[in-house]
Amino acid sequence: MNVSVWCLILCMALATYVSRLVPFAVGGRRLPPRLRPYLAALPYTILGALLVPGIWTATGHVASSLLGSGVAAVLAYFRANLLLVVVAAVLAAYAGEMVLAYLFSS
Repeated sequence: MNVSVWCLILCMALATYVSRLVPFAVGGRRLPPRLRPYLAALPYTILGALLVPGIWTATGHVASSLLGSGVAAVLAYFRANLLLVVVAAVLAAYAGEMVLAYLFSS
């Protein structure tokens, strides 16, 4: 492995370690009320930042990825079962990929 990979591993380990130390540094003190909503939303924000780039590049065309993402977003908005959301999104992305392959093959 080259130096940049080791640097990346070291930086990620440091970021993980620092984030684990924050509760100990804060101790038993209460957080300001204005800060709590932002910290409550932080896990969802990080999850979105990790997932969205992978979702949009999972297929051969961004359009089919966006179709699958859109189907998942609509079903999740209406509080559909998680399994239904995932299966419908995968099938929509697959169908979109097949349509795009058919359109661009001729």
